[in-house]
Amino acid sequence: MRYSYTALLFIIVLVLVNRSRADDCGTSDSASHRSIVMINDQGEPDLWSEEQAKDLSFCISEVFATNYEKVEDAVREAALQWMEYGNFDFKLVDDLSCDNKKRQALFRIVPTARQAKFKARAFFPGAEPHKRKIQINRRFADSATVEMQRLMLHELGHVLGLRHEHIHVDAGGDCQELGDFDPITDYDPASIMHYPTCGPKKLQNFVLSDLDKQGISSLYPF
Repeated sequence: MRYSYTALLFIIVLVLVNRSRADDCGTSDSASHRSIVMINDQGEPDLWSEEQAKDLSFCISEVFATNYEKVEDAVREAALQWMEYGNFDFKLVDDLSCDNKKRQALFRIVPTARQAKFKARAFFPGAEPHKRKIQINRRFADSATVEMQRLMLHELGHVLGLRHEHIHVDAGGDCQELGDFDPITDYDPASIMHYPTCGPKKLQNFVLSDLDKQGISSLYPF
């Protein structure tokens, strides 16, 4: 089958647009399995063990400079919201530099270059230790506090093992990701894990939805 130059150009643009959506605020994991809760190589939910979940320690890089307090406040508030509904404990190790090799926190929150093409990226529980970091675009770190808090709620969701909500089978399929898919709850367009540009309803939530709370409670029950 032959395509005209215009048709080929349209296809290339479409691919690039979809790729930019996927990189906007996601993870750096390249595993083939994709689901609402991340699936590991054994075909099981990629979650923290009950013991490790009690000590999800992290540090925040001082390279954030004047934005350090804004990032810290956003992470603390986001962590408190998640912890209210799941049996895990995020702990800011504020007496430890993220560059200190003697005693490492479980994961680091670090800035990227301003020219990075994504707002933020996180990781899943099964990531190798050196890949356990949340990267925040320095340009986005200048955003309003409410935007930073929304971002941290989303990224901490990934740290707990959650995938993007818009890949749900009932989401409409306009922002799908490759691989198998097993939802935890009914489709939730109001989920903090949902891209506002995807799905049949274009919503942007700034807090955990009822189904976010229900889902995380089922994964990390008290």
